[in-house]
Amino acid sequence: ALNQYNTKKAELDAAKTALDNGWVQIASAEANLNSVRQLLDQLLSSSFIDEESYQNQYAKLLAAQATLETERASLVEKQAQYDSAAAQLADASNQLSSYSAELEKNRTALNAAKEETAPYLAQVEEGRKQLEAAKAQLDAGKNALSEKVAAGDFDSELPVESTDEIGILTGTFN
Repeated sequence: ALNQYNTKKAELDAAKTALDNGWVQIASAEANLNSVRQLLDQLLSSSFIDEESYQNQYAKLLAAQATLETERASLVEKQAQYDSAAAQLADASNQLSSYSAELEKNRTALNAAKEETAPYLAQVEEGRKQLEAAKAQLDAGKNALSEKVAAGDFDSELPVESTDEIGILTGTFN
């Protein structure tokens, strides 16, 4: 999402630059048209140009002005599209900020949960080690007793080395 945002922002920045240049060009063209109109009026009033030539040149001036108005309308439409896209980008930026804040909140909660569960995980690991040790002890006793029974010694008993569950189980087995 961040890459898409950055790409869209770069595209909008380029579009904004193009729009700004377009507005500058339109302003320059309007100034040029006004200068030409004033020059034509001066030429007509000073009799350097006849009425027919003036009308021809003025028609060209009006055509250029119509073209300029078409360009202005196109630029206004592009400006509206840019403004809409910029608003969408601002919304996306706000959403991205919201997602980032939510992510940070979740990251903090996860770290807190890790800290809270760490002692319990250590206890589970200690219990697992104790179970492995008890299993090894039972396996050793079982193997020793199996060898004695296989040799015909049915009076052998496993040594009861504790009073915990393993010791009780060993005593019961005997």
